[in-house]
Amino acid sequence: MPVISSLLKKMIIARAFRTEDGRIKMFGAMDWTLYSSKALAHFFQVIGDKFGEDFLYDLSYKNGRLNAMEMTKAMKIKPKGGWTTQTAIVSLLDFLGYGKLKFVKIDVGEEGHHHLIVHTTENPISEHSIEMYGKKSHACTYWAGLLAGHGELELGVKNIKLKENTCIKDGAGYCEFESKW
Repeated sequence: MPVISSLLKKMIIARAFRTEDGRIKMFGAMDWTLYSSKALAHFFQVIGDKFGEDFLYDLSYKNGRLNAMEMTKAMKIKPKGGWTTQTAIVSLLDFLGYGKLKFVKIDVGEEGHHHLIVHTTENPISEHSIEMYGKKSHACTYWAGLLAGHGELELGVKNIKLKENTCIKDGAGYCEFESKW
């Protein structure tokens, strides 16, 4: 973890985030906004209820891809950058309040074939969603799609379709997502 905290300290010291003309900017290149975790939990729930979980997953997947492209460009790290890219993005997501991600398994083979397992904890949006909607919460569907979109670009794999094996809404200590292709 010293590498992660060191990276974040460098980002803060280097003023990676600052305000310009009333906007929050990362590295002077990428606009950011702060938004309530509880409001996002409700937003994801409404989308999932109205359009279904497949729609929510696809929407969040596309959002994850776009985020990954913009973040890697702003952070000047290369897509498919392996451990360095993964560490930087995981650290940034934690720093921004999206909780903690831990890659339990990353096996990447030829032509983008893979077996991935990731655990998420301390995600305030998921926690609020479960408080408000219980077992009907759609937050994990959103995270599965978002992580898939990030993962394809940042890990250089193809056809990620994360399925949730374990969930905090069932009393587990983490949510576990897995993809094999």
